[in-house]
Amino acid sequence: MDPQEHELRKLLPPGSPELVKRIKTLRLEALKALIERQLILQEFKTKGYQVPNHIVEQRLQEIIRDKFGGNRAAFIKTLEAEQMTLDEYKKDLLDQIIVQFMRHNNVSSEIMISPYKIEKYYQENAAQFAQEDQIKLRMIMLKKGPSPAQTSDGKSQETEVDPQRKLAEEILHKLDTGSDFGNLAGVYSDEDHKNNKGDWGWIDRKTLRPELADVAFRLRPGQHSHIITTADGYYILQVYDFKRGQILPLEKVRDQIEAHLANEERLRLQQKWLDSLKAKAYIKMF
Repeated sequence: MDPQEHELRKLLPPGSPELVKRIKTLRLEALKALIERQLILQEFKTKGYQVPNHIVEQRLQEIIRDKFGGNRAAFIKTLEAEQMTLDEYKKDLLDQIIVQFMRHNNVSSEIMISPYKIEKYYQENAAQFAQEDQIKLRMIMLKKGPSPAQTSDGKSQETEVDPQRKLAEEILHKLDTGSDFGNLAGVYSDEDHKNNKGDWGWIDRKTLRPELADVAFRLRPGQHSHIITTADGYYILQVYDFKRGQILPLEKVRDQIEAHLANEERLRLQQKWLDSLKAKAYIKMF
């Protein structure tokens, strides 16, 4: 638990009640996991199961390939740095394989969820499936120019209009006189969607900064905004479609709900199986 405890000690004041509580919880969770692991290994042995040696070797080669680019020497150096022998690593790998096998073997991956349960969950958790108002948005953004030069007393030599602001005004005039927003965005905009003619596609309010969202969600389809000045630049927005927020219909979220409920049921059955192993064992915690 050292790495996780180290992170907690960086986040919380030394000796604080919250730190003590969080470390205690962390250690108890780790202890519970170790006990469950040992119970599963014991059950595997009791059942008389065996894992062929080639399964461990195959998994070892996969790890060396995926995590070390096939470099066995780098893998061995990592083990040495962690003060672990190859035999110890293989033993730990074997235990992992056994635990995965036993969990899968005792809790079926094919869990059926009835339509009634899906519909009941949907009705009781409708807020989870609420979609906010959305707009289709195009954007032109011009970064601010350099700050004006200053005199020795710290005052600006003269008040000048930022050339980027002047450019934004010219672009706005072109829009007001019928120029295509997307074409202008493709030529002038400094933002990431420039190559897509400033098109952000469908977005909700949370996608935008508040000062932009407040303007964008007041526009009607086909309208463009005035120049919006922010700390980093000048923005002009155009909305070209609008979609009212709604609760997604059941048929669109049925698969999502079914997967969620199946996972919950899988966890419940897994805990029931672990509890049955605990009931057969003698466990003493100091």
